[in-house]
Amino acid sequence: MNKCAAYGCRSGYKNKDVDQTGDSDRITFHSFPLHNKELCDRWIRANPRKDFVPSKHSRLCSLHFKSSDFVEVHADSNKRRDKSRVDKKLVKRYLKDDAVPSVFPSAPQYLSPAVQSPRTTSKATSASRRLLEARALEDMEASFRQEDDISKLPITDIAERLHNDETVPDGFTVCLNGQTLLVCLLEITHEVPSIKASVSIKPDLSVALSLDGKVVPQSQFKDIIHDRLSLMSQLTNLLARVKCWCDQPQTRSQEMLLGMAVDCLKQYLTQISDDKDDKNSSSRKVEFIVEQLCLLQKHKFGRQYTPQLTVLSYLIHAASSSAYTTLRDEDVLCLPSVRTLQKITRRVNEDHGLDSSAYLTLRVSKLNEHERNVVLMIDEIYVAKRVEYSGGEVKGLVADSSVASTLLCFMVKSVVGKYKDLVSIYPMSKLTASKQLECFKEVMTLLRKVLLNVVVISVDNASTNRKFLVDGLCDGELKTHVNDPVTGQPIFLIFDPVHDLKNVYNNFQSRKLFECPAMTSNLPTGCTAHFQHVIDLYNLESAMSLKKAHRLSSAALQPKSIEKTSVKLATAVFSDSTRDALQFYASNENKPEWTGTADFISLIVKLWNVMNVKSRTKGKHKRDITKDPVRSSLDWKLDFLRECASFLARWEESKKPGLTRETFLALRHTCVALADCASYLLDRKGFNFVLLGHLSLTQLNGDLAGFGKCQAPITTFQCGRCWKVIAGSGLCRC
Repeated sequence: MNKCAAYGCRSGYKNKDVDQTGDSDRITFHSFPLHNKELCDRWIRANPRKDFVPSKHSRLCSLHFKSSDFVEVHADSNKRRDKSRVDKKLVKRYLKDDAVPSVFPSAPQYLSPAVQSPRTTSKATSASRRLLEARALEDMEASFRQEDDISKLPITDIAERLHNDETVPDGFTVCLNGQTLLVCLLEITHEVPSIKASVSIKPDLSVALSLDGKVVPQSQFKDIIHDRLSLMSQLTNLLARVKCWCDQPQTRSQEMLLGMAVDCLKQYLTQISDDKDDKNSSSRKVEFIVEQLCLLQKHKFGRQYTPQLTVLSYLIHAASSSAYTTLRDEDVLCLPSVRTLQKITRRVNEDHGLDSSAYLTLRVSKLNEHERNVVLMIDEIYVAKRVEYSGGEVKGLVADSSVASTLLCFMVKSVVGKYKDLVSIYPMSKLTASKQLECFKEVMTLLRKVLLNVVVISVDNASTNRKFLVDGLCDGELKTHVNDPVTGQPIFLIFDPVHDLKNVYNNFQSRKLFECPAMTSNLPTGCTAHFQHVIDLYNLESAMSLKKAHRLSSAALQPKSIEKTSVKLATAVFSDSTRDALQFYASNENKPEWTGTADFISLIVKLWNVMNVKSRTKGKHKRDITKDPVRSSLDWKLDFLRECASFLARWEESKKPGLTRETFLALRHTCVALADCASYLLDRKGFNFVLLGHLSLTQLNGDLAGFGKCQAPITTFQCGRCWKVIAGSGLCRC
């Protein structure tokens, strides 16, 4: 069936020597359109065979049709599906509905009908003619743009085109200065030439324009050249504008003149940037003038003031609102309005911290009775003494218009749970004990309002905090506790044990020698501790691959000023490994003088372990009873703390080399206060155990302390008046 019925065509026959094509695989066969008599007659007349009558099996091959007679791509009526189709070419092409064979190369010429091209209708209507004209204009524009494009031309070719371009304004001189193209407008006065204006074009086609020796801001010609030069017409138009500015000076805008002045001043700032003295004395003044000139170019409702000018304006207004109003009324400077300053600034009164009562009420509502027993931590944060404009607000001023240098922070954390929160922040220019007392009273009122019970007040050993406790809370004599004037409950006062440990470390490192008196259970004969022994131990093991005192480092032995506040360095000296290494070398390496230093470190390590218990299971895991929680008011750890306080008092009275007076006071007071507080929580609050590490100023790691009503009968009781531990019914004769 696949044999061609055309005159002289051998497509489909087995004799391939007479095949008319070299690509027989692509030849397709098409049936005569017997269903369309008119079209079928046209096919029969086109085929030069006499008396040929096609049957349903007759075929014509694709060689007798033109390529325009075939449909080769998809024509999907669904536009979305047609758009998403990647390959639109048909796998098998087919004839158009009105296709007629017209190619019969094997037939004689007198038998082949003349091929007539279909009549075109592209110019038959006015719309078609307008379309042709628009296409012609587009072609002309594309040709012009192609000729006008100089974005890929070297500088030398651009210079040559400028020489040959007749549209370039008269009077300009074109020259090359290395890799830069200079187009200058010369002015001759008394036979002396001078450059009136110039256009510089760099190899990257960036443009710089100068007028009368001053740089013209790019904003004055950005409508012609936005970023870089790309068209020859842009350069021609720019030269025409420059010539207009030179011939008619009145056409120069005020914005351009101010911009030229600003560029000159910015260039001056660039020159003095390397000289620190000139920069400190002149740059701020020049920067102020530059900003004023820039603001002058803008409408008053569209001005944006820099943070420096905003802060300066606020300082002037805070010092004298009348003077600021006068400056604005004179209209000499561009300054923000008073309403703007009120909108973007907020004074933080040191008498009123951040009001967080609603937030604290919500948080405390989720706590049980025991979790509401909290430690009030008071600490100060030193901030940069400056005023800043950030986040749309001026920050750094207090109510008296002075600059804040300290933030007094009040924080609470639960004695028995994970709860902790920031209560209030008071910015101050100078922190004093009297101001701290006023803030403390406000915070206590807030905490009573939200039903939090303050059990402990924890501060560091700063002089202001000591004065606050002694003069503000204890009426001139430091006590371990004071009674709340509203609730009557005792509030224990402690100095942060972590801060005390750092003070002992700094005293030991700076004073080098300690002579300790006897202590019954820990130092029966006293001891003499030398910091040099620790240094010698570190030097002895510095070359060893296996060190016994592995926590020692050069930073721990010779700390910098900022490193003296590091707890890690303090615990590196006062550690079990350092103590054991000293004892080992004292016994085995003939260094008996190191024994006293090991005994002193052993005492401090034991004291630190007792005061820093933050987990009820760590002592069990480490098999160290010093790290167990306090479970009774008769616990040996509380007796040890009171014994340490007595030991520190005797050491201070002996006048032997030791700690400073402030460190003696803070450490001794903390030992007694911690012991009394633990007894109060166990006997009066019904705690099963107390973790002394939760009573410090240091942030907790979130371990849950024990709480809840004691299930066993209470056999001992501590009097809330004389704090004497008694047995039985809990009645004290005092």
